[in-house]
Amino acid sequence: MEIKILIAALSFMSYSAIADVKTLAHDVNENSEVTVQNVGDTACTLNYKNSNYLTSEGMSVFYTFQVELKEGELQEGMQSWLPHGIKPGEPSTLSFYDKKIGKIYEYTDNISSYGELFYKTDLFTHFLAVDKILMRQGGVTINMPVYRKADISDKTINAFKNCINNLDTALLKYCKSSSDATKLCLAKKTNAKNSSVNEVIKDDPEFIAAAKIKALEEARAQTVKANKAREEAQALAANKAFEDAVAIEVAKALREARLKAIEEAVKKAEEIKNRKKTPIFTDSVEAPYHLNKFGQNTSAIAKQIKGGMRGNVMRVSYPGDSGVVYYASESGVDYSDYVYLEFDLKLISEHRADSDLNIKMDCFTSCSSGPYAIEKPRVGEWKHYKVRLQDLINNSGSNLDITNVNVPFAIFPDLGNQRGIAFMIDSVALTNY
Repeated sequence: MEIKILIAALSFMSYSAIADVKTLAHDVNENSEVTVQNVGDTACTLNYKNSNYLTSEGMSVFYTFQVELKEGELQEGMQSWLPHGIKPGEPSTLSFYDKKIGKIYEYTDNISSYGELFYKTDLFTHFLAVDKILMRQGGVTINMPVYRKADISDKTINAFKNCINNLDTALLKYCKSSSDATKLCLAKKTNAKNSSVNEVIKDDPEFIAAAKIKALEEARAQTVKANKAREEAQALAANKAFEDAVAIEVAKALREARLKAIEEAVKKAEEIKNRKKTPIFTDSVEAPYHLNKFGQNTSAIAKQIKGGMRGNVMRVSYPGDSGVVYYASESGVDYSDYVYLEFDLKLISEHRADSDLNIKMDCFTSCSSGPYAIEKPRVGEWKHYKVRLQDLINNSGSNLDITNVNVPFAIFPDLGNQRGIAFMIDSVALTNY
């Protein structure tokens, strides 16, 4: 079916009623399809369709993200062909569920007759990141399609980003074109800065309920343990006086056990709120860490580069056959409160059929986890790794002292077989969740 997008004339730019549509990128993956288009000179769209989600009429549900030039500003929005049961022109709530941190981001507004939801910030970022999206209108709740990481390539995302950059250039040119245009642009910028975004962030009830159930189960186990202790004490009583004395002590122990169970439940709830994360590399190397290299002739090459929507990433290549790239601190750090070492890796070049990529932790001279092999990702795709620190401690040949670590992350291909290998690293951190 041919779809034409009609663009109304803007107050500061003239163009035809039916704008030219130019396709900049197109991805097809199983039941999903992603297309980036430039609409005339004033809008960029990213269309996502997934045939696993159908309306009651059997049509695939799809999203359209649009950034357009309008009245002296860039406006970001999202449009969607809606499933049966959602009515235009009535208040609706779009909810983004982030299960990793137990949060829900909600946007509420009216839906127009042609399916537009509303223009807000952060919609596109949430759409790419969350686990589940729901749309609710009164008593009607509809499951909506979400992106999978495999559905959209970096090339397509960059095409959308470049299209938006071109719009931004056109906007700057317009804003300098006359005094009236300059005033309009300044007014729009001021209004945007002073206006509040209609966004509500709240806890995911399923996440909180699971945490409460776990805390309650632990409290019950403590109570059972206390009751068992009381029964055993009563069985040892030799006479009434001794039984009375034991009863008093058991009652005291039971009260203390219940108080302890309550304290433990509160502590567990606090742990959920106070999760720990120490970043090592995000958009740059985080203090107190620094990047370093080691090996014969220092054959590894590591440098910070731009990684598209990821921001800055670290690129590592090996023109020789012996080298290790690592992040280090000047003094030892106690990581015993942490559980995982996490990082993202994208393999750019790999000619070896049967060789490993390895990571390790060091605790100064002659103290190390030793090489720990990780599963290689497919060339050209980002892969997230979450390695348990206990696995590094238990690694064959490890003598790692997790309380005195000066190198929390080192990475290298098999020594002696590294030439021609290249990869990128991002989002290196230690976490306890």
